[in-house]
Amino acid sequence: MEPQGSFPHSQEPATCPYSTLEYLYKIPPPPFWGGIIFTRIYFMLFMQVTSPLTHNISGTAKACVQTVLATYWFNETKSLLWWLSNWVVLGGSAAYARVRQKEMEHQQKSEKLQKDQQQV
Repeated sequence: MEPQGSFPHSQEPATCPYSTLEYLYKIPPPPFWGGIIFTRIYFMLFMQVTSPLTHNISGTAKACVQTVLATYWFNETKSLLWWLSNWVVLGGSAAYARVRQKEMEHQQKSEKLQKDQQQV
């Protein structure tokens, strides 16, 4: 009879001081760190110069992207309607961003034109 705790093979497995669950709870998952980093950058760059509507739409788009990525991360299966609704949110956010971009370009051109006319 073999002593208790020994393996029949010549090599013993590597030991870990924590059980698997204890180890997983000690290190936050990668999405946690990404969320913190993104939130800090977002606040520093955009929070102080955006309108409340733009902030709301970008926050909704960010949450939608996180939801889609979580579905991929956890290998979940979702219905076609679920995917359609998420793509509608992302498409609407992208369309809003494009419209705002065009408005800002137009505003910059008109300001430059006014500045040039004042110099003449």
